[in-house]
Amino acid sequence: MDDSNLVWDDEDGVLFAWTDGTFTCANGGTGAGEILIGINAPNNPRKRPAGSGFWLAAVDKSECGAQAAGLVGCKFDAKGNPTACGAAKFDEANDDIIIVTAKAS
Repeated sequence: MDDSNLVWDDEDGVLFAWTDGTFTCANGGTGAGEILIGINAPNNPRKRPAGSGFWLAAVDKSECGAQAAGLVGCKFDAKGNPTACGAAKFDEANDDIIIVTAKAS
């Protein structure tokens, strides 16, 4: 069980949850830091599927396999399945995240 702060964005129909703590990385390791989750509500004005959303975590270099300090995250569908994951940045204009995927060389 984790304590978190909840904020309802009535204008965009998004519930945000924020916490600071430990989390499990995709590679099985453990990270520590801030985590933000945004979940779209039914009838949101951007017409995103209810229950879909994103999560972001701030990581240090080498934490969770990160090559640099910054934000990582995933977008997920209404069933909670990840649809895109990787380095991320927040898109303030659309209250969403942009996932940056690296190409293998």
